[in-house]
Amino acid sequence: MRKDVRTTRFGDNSLTQKFVWKKKNEYLQAAGLYRPSSKDQEVNKMQTKIKEVQQVKKRRDEREVERQLLEQQRLEHDKEIHDEEYGEWLTKEEKFHLDNAKAGVQI
Repeated sequence: MRKDVRTTRFGDNSLTQKFVWKKKNEYLQAAGLYRPSSKDQEVNKMQTKIKEVQQVKKRRDEREVERQLLEQQRLEHDKEIHDEEYGEWLTKEEKFHLDNAKAGVQI
């Protein structure tokens, strides 16, 4: 069975054409509100949507950079706290050994 070149894998030949809301346009035309759009309006609308998508992508990238920066700052803060706690523990450890050495000498 040979497929027609114009047939899509879904069996719908109209997939390659621009979709138009016919019922909506009929409703608007009945209400006297329908105005067919020109090619320039369609081009402007598409360019606006492309710009909007680019802005969304840019903002997503900015948020990712901010997230990475916040994560890096959090890790640095955690390291500082750990280093401070380790320093306190080390001081206590040295004091403990010093006290034990003094107690051993006194005996």
